[in-house]
Amino acid sequence: MLTTFERLADFTLANLPELVDRLQVVAVDDGSKDDTWEQLLTGKQIFLAKLATCSLPVKVNLISFSRNFGKEAAMLAGLNKVSADSEATIVLDADLQHPLSLIPKLIECFEASGADVVDAVKSDRGEESALNRFITNTFYNFFDKHSRIKLRDMADFKLISRRVREQLLALPEHERFFRGMTSWIGFKHAEVKFEVAERELGVSKWSFTSKVNLANDIFFGYSRLPELGQLLLTIVACALFGIQIIYWLIAGLGFGYHLDKVDYLLFVVLMMFVSVMLSKLWQTAYLARIYRANQKRPIYIVARED
Repeated sequence: MLTTFERLADFTLANLPELVDRLQVVAVDDGSKDDTWEQLLTGKQIFLAKLATCSLPVKVNLISFSRNFGKEAAMLAGLNKVSADSEATIVLDADLQHPLSLIPKLIECFEASGADVVDAVKSDRGEESALNRFITNTFYNFFDKHSRIKLRDMADFKLISRRVREQLLALPEHERFFRGMTSWIGFKHAEVKFEVAERELGVSKWSFTSKVNLANDIFFGYSRLPELGQLLLTIVACALFGIQIIYWLIAGLGFGYHLDKVDYLLFVVLMMFVSVMLSKLWQTAYLARIYRANQKRPIYIVARED
């Protein structure tokens, strides 16, 4: 975190001196158990010292959660802390995989295009393995064909206007997905390409389980595939059931064949059982999301602020 604050201060003075007096930095510690909070406090002092020459005080807000609530909660906390009169907000990771050098391009695109959302789109997925790239591309290919929103190569790294930020904060959803929500909201979008840099700070905790959970949120939160899949299973099951009955009648009455009724009955029962179980699985997933939302628990709990 110290490196991030130092880099951000040097980069701001060198590339965005005209924005220093209007700059607000919000850093969120997602309940880390190491010395991240102490590094944030030290980094804040270093950042303010480097920018001490500006005529107006720079706002730096630090937030630490009581435990790990996840990246989505951290981004929400940061957006909640942004000043209400802020014209635009840039969301990025602190591990420097989202390059600071792209910030001027995001601002330039925002001002030139009149877009409310400027998406930083990955032109290269960095250090990901070939298997991970294949799984990711397959998932997004399938999702993009069956959803009204497009998420391919999108990152949480983006610039959003004041009205988009206000709309995001007004959404009451408990199961939040920043990329999906900014796309669902609408408004004019623009894109800026970037290459994912190597991670310079810390060790990634983005595990396979985290990716599965993300895919689950996307699947059930931003597509109608489970509903359509249940309908398709019902149609297929009914069609196969009807075909079997017709075949049985023709074979038994027209040609004198003697079919094994036990095998036929077992086939139908198993087919219907699989259909019902898959349907129940999807229904359970939706009910679980409704249950968590109705618990009315806060999305995050702040332990410390500075």
